[in-house]
Order: sequence, then C-alpha cells, then structure tokens
Amino acid sequence: MRSPTQVWLALELIQGSTRPFYFVQNPAYSLVLKDNVWGKALNRIIVEQISPELATDEAIARIKQIFDQWQ
Repeated sequence: MRSPTQVWLALELIQGSTRPFYFVQNPAYSLVLKDNVWGKALNRIIVEQISPELATDEAIARIKQIFDQWQ
C-alpha cells in the first residue's frame, strides 16, 4: 500500500521542477565526481596548456570508462 507521501514524492520527481542529482540515478556518476574528471581536464588546459579539445576528449573517455565498469 502506498502512502500519500510516496505518491506526492513520485509526482514531484516526475512532473515537478525538482530533480534528483545524477548520482542518485546512476552510481557511476558519483565516481565521475569523486575522480574530479572535469577539474582535472581544466587543470590540464591551464597548467599543462593542452588544447581544450584534447582535454575534453580525455575527460569524456575517462567518463565512458567509468560508466562501462558499472554496466
């Protein structure tokens, strides 16, 4: 049996403007945050002076690697 609170919460998350954080929907995203993928990409651009395109490609490759481990 569903409580009124559960129904309200489900409707709020589905129809409302409130959205859960991405790591709630997929635990792999919490590892992306923990690994600081985008921060490391910015660091490589600023400190190591690599191109933003290369840093982005590396970051996306790392994110794909993390997500692939969870599937």
